[in-house]
Amino acid sequence: MSDGTIQCQVPMYTKPDVLPVQVTLNGFDYSNDNVTFGFFDPYVLDAQPKLIAIDGSTKVTLKGIGFVNSGQTQIQFHARPQQLNCGVDTPACKKPAAFIDKDHIVADTVPQKDMVYADGKPLSRDPFYVEASVYNDDFTDNRVSLFYYEEPQYEQYEGGETPANIQTEIFIGTKIGAKDMQHVMLYANPKARFSSGEQTVIVDAILLYTPLISAYNGADAVEPNTIKIRTPMWQLKPGQTSQKVKLDISINGYNFVGSFDFVFTEPLILHRTVPMSGPLTSSTNTFLIGQGFRALSTKINYNVKWGPIITDFMPRADV
Repeated sequence: MSDGTIQCQVPMYTKPDVLPVQVTLNGFDYSNDNVTFGFFDPYVLDAQPKLIAIDGSTKVTLKGIGFVNSGQTQIQFHARPQQLNCGVDTPACKKPAAFIDKDHIVADTVPQKDMVYADGKPLSRDPFYVEASVYNDDFTDNRVSLFYYEEPQYEQYEGGETPANIQTEIFIGTKIGAKDMQHVMLYANPKARFSSGEQTVIVDAILLYTPLISAYNGADAVEPNTIKIRTPMWQLKPGQTSQKVKLDISINGYNFVGSFDFVFTEPLILHRTVPMSGPLTSSTNTFLIGQGFRALSTKINYNVKWGPIITDFMPRADV
């Protein structure tokens, strides 16, 4: 023991965990300096995303228990019954992992072209497993599966628009490769990202079978071929009447592609009607006072909903 160091024995503990370490000089009043000690015994429960881009650009997050910030945390990819080779840049298919917290670590993956079986056969779309180690190359054996996939082909989306305060559903044709279809249907986590400058909003998306009637009637072609996106509420800067953004799509929730154009216009707000009442006959001409009535596109359908009744209207800029 010295003025700056004391030595003590670590106690036994009943489970993997990260605990705060505190010290006292009088047996009652303990320090509180956010110092921790980890009791490790890693176990991998899950890995996300399950779908890994074939170019190896996906970062995979392992969820489990017993992770500690040891400075030696890493992951390893393997397969059964043969082992995997992952190229000269990734010996033994190991990758260093970053410690997030006691339940999560994250690491890079490797390109599919570099991952082959020990006999030289390509992995292709076979499942492979990811394991974790926090000390001395002692890896788990939990066999949590991952799968490579190739990005779907998306139909050219003719940039749409919506008022910044209205959430609109948009549909984009999606062609998923035959080799990936089964895994995408099981493990897809589709999302859409709207971004411009410092503002980025990510929303959930849905893979659909279209036309829907074909799926309900038991037709053969019921594989997803469309992605449905609900636009987010968007914050325009003061004085802006519209903003052009980029729309990107992800099948696995991590890798985004597309770069489609989309426009958020002035918020659609109705302040009042003039007059505010009229007879039962439809002879009253009523002015709707508000903002955001003028869209940039000529394809916009203008309608007014009066309770359960929908009618058309023509916007006027001089009222």
